[in-house]
Amino acid sequence: MGRAFYDASIDYSGIDRLGGVITHLNKTFRNELLRLLGSDHELIVAMERQQHTTTATNEASNNAYTVTDTAMRQIVDLPVTVPAAIYPRLININPPMASTSQGSSMILERFGFFSYRDRTREDRTPIRHGPMDPAISLMELLDDIILFYHVAAKKQLAKVAGLRDSMSAYINAIANTKARLEHVKRETSPGKNSNAIQKELLRTTDIFNKKLSEQARHMAWIRAAVYSEEKQAQLAWLLKVITLTLQMASEQGNMFSFVPDFYLETLSDLSVSLRAHMHPTMPIENIPDYRTILCNAAEFLCDHFLDPRIVHANSKDVLILALAGFVSNPLMLEALENVPRNSRIKIVTNLLKPYENRAWAQSNWVLLRFWQGNGFAFRYEKSPHLSKIGMKQQESVYQLISKLFSFFIFRFYY
Repeated sequence: MGRAFYDASIDYSGIDRLGGVITHLNKTFRNELLRLLGSDHELIVAMERQQHTTTATNEASNNAYTVTDTAMRQIVDLPVTVPAAIYPRLININPPMASTSQGSSMILERFGFFSYRDRTREDRTPIRHGPMDPAISLMELLDDIILFYHVAAKKQLAKVAGLRDSMSAYINAIANTKARLEHVKRETSPGKNSNAIQKELLRTTDIFNKKLSEQARHMAWIRAAVYSEEKQAQLAWLLKVITLTLQMASEQGNMFSFVPDFYLETLSDLSVSLRAHMHPTMPIENIPDYRTILCNAAEFLCDHFLDPRIVHANSKDVLILALAGFVSNPLMLEALENVPRNSRIKIVTNLLKPYENRAWAQSNWVLLRFWQGNGFAFRYEKSPHLSKIGMKQQESVYQLISKLFSFFIFRFYY
């Protein structure tokens, strides 16, 4: 699968890579691509043609500047011929605003969806007949599944989890209303005002019950269709495959930079889905090897934090936020504590590095969670530097830290 990220066998037009823009990567690692793919590969041939075209265009421009003013005016009046050969697998054709959104039309076009005004860019090449390479077909199918989850499926899971949270809110509201009704009956003397209050509380309870009943019917369908062992096992399998794919791609040196950035985002999203969206309705403990799956994902995050091959700004943010998600939940923190010792030392060392050209606040939140919790067998339940201040001030500091950290985590995941 790692070779498919850089040999143009799968169309990643308009999708950023972990190492940045594809045109820059092709130029930077041109010699490695030539060594790995060979001089007769279609990607190398396309790069050669593009270089010749660019050189010819530059020479024509330089020659044009040397002619007289009269000749210049004549040249301007002539029609300009632009080379029609464009290599979508080689050139990143992001529109100006699409580069900031992975849910843009460029990704949807990957699945064959084109807006009316973009119909001219639709690939109308006739479908090849005859047998296809089974390995390439399976890789394309897996890649499409990962991209589909990144674009659409994760949003549906988050929406379903929102229904569960809404039901919990209604249940709490009904309990509070009933408690208030009992208080009114017990503490208020019978009268017109008391009866009006009780009537209004009963009406409110009835509304909440009807809404909860509607959501319960919806939830019953969701439990059968979404919160099933089969769906949970599929998500766990997908997380395992993505982690293995990224690990194998990382072993290929600089070619790791060609990995599409949505692979890393999907790894982070799947970790959240199994831990927060499916769990506790479908407990994550139902997955036979869930500890190993989470531990492998955590090990990848530890080993690739501040990896120089990851240049894309959004991918760097995804890495640190995914790591923050692992240290903010006891179940995920347990997986992080069980990664190999070298990986634990590496992540802590990188977190403590000088803040050179990177946001320091995110790293500090992760370190703060280590110090305030029991991560990596830290022996202090409370930070020693706060032991000399009063209890009230200490409690206020902890509350402030908790609120700020919760805001930071839930802003990203929810």
